[in-house]
Amino acid sequence: SSQKLKEAKRVALETEEVGQGVLADLEAQRETILHVRDNVRTIDSELTQARRSLDRMIALAQRNRMATLIIASVFSLGLAFWLACFLGLSLQKTLLCAIALVLTLVLGLTVRRRLRTGRWELPIHH
Repeated sequence: SSQKLKEAKRVALETEEVGQGVLADLEAQRETILHVRDNVRTIDSELTQARRSLDRMIALAQRNRMATLIIASVFSLGLAFWLACFLGLSLQKTLLCAIALVLTLVLGLTVRRRLRTGRWELPIHH
């Protein structure tokens, strides 16, 4: 019985050592998981900031594009009006002729661009 007791004690000590090793591994894995969780939170925060920055940049680009289109439209209408003045028409007819010229130019450029890109659907911005 003392031999069995010694054997049981040896098995218990081996089991305790294995258990301590498992606990050490689990603790290391826990630290790794906590570190990964912190990294994921940091990445999420940085992605959120990047998304906001991109949204601001897109909004600014859209405003700049709209301002450019308005300026180009006014300039084109003025140039077309100036050219139409050489026809010697009345002021009203000259203005209508200038508007028709600008609209024809815009339509032609739009068709040309869509033929090149193959995109005929209307652009919808969200």
